[in-house]
This record gives sequence, structure tokens and C-alpha cells, in this order.
Amino acid sequence: MSKYFIIIFIFLQGYCFSQEKLFDSYPYSKLVLKKENKELKNLFAKTDTKLNVLFFLSTDCPISLKYINKIKDLIFLHKGKINFNFYLTHQNTPSKMKKFILDYSIDFKINIDRQNKLSKLLGAQVTPEVFVFDNESTLHYHGAIDNWFYTLGKNRKIITSHYLRDAIKLLQNNNEIQTTYVQPVGCYIE
Repeated sequence: MSKYFIIIFIFLQGYCFSQEKLFDSYPYSKLVLKKENKELKNLFAKTDTKLNVLFFLSTDCPISLKYINKIKDLIFLHKGKINFNFYLTHQNTPSKMKKFILDYSIDFKINIDRQNKLSKLLGAQVTPEVFVFDNESTLHYHGAIDNWFYTLGKNRKIITSHYLRDAIKLLQNNNEIQTTYVQPVGCYIE
């Protein structure tokens, strides 16, 4: 019986990141998306906003699901000022997406990242994972939303670092972001 628990534990450890790590930079931190890239040509279309925030989520990831209310609050706070884009990983079927929308009262547009093309292009590895671009499609921040989760199944009662919120505030005030990447904790994108 204990062998099964060990196997399940090892599987879960491999399925999710288990440590929070801060990095001053990330290989994609200076990534500029080419507007002619066919996977991205419509990503930030029809937006007059200064910032574009892209989330990768999954209906099967408990950590992703726990962030839904925080995401809704963020949308409400920045409505009309920031263009938000939401992508479910490819293993999310239309029926899972419909159930997710109904169960969580989702009132924002969600797309499915077919064959994980966008997540592969950007280097997204887990859900939830966030990317912040300016209106020139330059990536300024990538990674964790905040430090609520610090390891698999472990979260803080009080969030002490609000990475996404701080990045947005700095960029809206035309300030440089010092920490451009924080390793997100979540479920691997397969």
C-alpha cells in the first residue's frame, strides 16, 4: 500500500514545480514578439491599451482555479486600461471550458492554446503563468502572479509579494522593472 503512495507522491512532484525562485532576468525577458508571427498577429489586435497581460490557465490545475477570483479582481481594477488575454492549455476540451466558465462565473473571453503553440513560443511551463507586454509587444515581466503558493500544496496565509500587480504599477508609471521573472508554482503544461 505504501508503494502506491510513494508512486503518487513522485508523480505529483514531477507534475508541479515545487520551489519558488526569483531571478533578475529570464531568457525571454527582452523578447520582442514579431507582429508578422502568424501565431501572434491577432494577439494584441484591437487594443489601444499600454499593457497586455497574458495568462495561461488550466481547468485541471487546482492552483489555477484558486487564482480565478484574484484574476477577476485584477480585471475589474484595470478594466479598459489593460488588455487581458486568457489561454487554457490544449488538454482543455470545449466541454471542460464550458463547465469551467459556468462553475466559476467567468465573464471574460478565454481561448484554448491549440497544440500549445503559444505556450511553446513564449516558454510557458506551468499554469497559472503570466506574461506582461507593452503595446510594442515587448515582454517586461513573466512568471508568478504573486507568492501565495511557494511549493506544491503549500500556500501562505498572507501574500507578501505581488509580482504582477507591482509590474503593472511600475510599467503604468513608466518605470523600469528590476525583477523580470519569478518562477511560477503550478501544474506543468503538457
